[in-house]
Amino acid sequence: MSMFFAALLLLQASSVVVDNPLFKVVKNDAPCASAATKCGDRVIVALGAITLNRRQMQRGDIEIFRENASYSKPQGGNFLEVSMKPGRPPVKTPRETIAPDKNFILYETDAFRVFEERLELNDTRPRHSHNQRMVIVLNRTKLLQQPEGEPQFVRDNVPDDIRFTEAGIHTVTNIGENPHRAIIIELKQ
Repeated sequence: MSMFFAALLLLQASSVVVDNPLFKVVKNDAPCASAATKCGDRVIVALGAITLNRRQMQRGDIEIFRENASYSKPQGGNFLEVSMKPGRPPVKTPRETIAPDKNFILYETDAFRVFEERLELNDTRPRHSHNQRMVIVLNRTKLLQQPEGEPQFVRDNVPDDIRFTEAGIHTVTNIGENPHRAIIIELKQ
């Protein structure tokens, strides 16, 4: 019986979080660590203190591995392996491109960019757009979302929430009790 519970805990500890035609996100496992797996470009996002190929990483740190690179499975705390699928369908983009402010680019290629999204208390990110993307929430707060042409809503951001979002145009205001912080992986093509 104890082996059953150990296996159950292992299944809960590592799992596929998102699997769609564009991305596959796995928590606490690295099935795409070998370049031979044909997973495409990968981003490791630390959700806690981890060691990746001898690099000490803290919550919110990232490491990028291009399609032909291999790495060792991270050790220590929680992490995500985000792979961008090769042969994916064309990326959906908004009808208008409006660069967001208050974001910090961490890595960028012709195919994708990774940035840290920050928004201080009671601050607003004016009207901006984004392509299809993965959002990895790092801390708790509330955001007033005002999508263009749709009703506004409040999103409760919960640490370690991982979600795929479609292309869109919106305005965002931090109405929570903490600054907003998230890692975003946005496809460009």
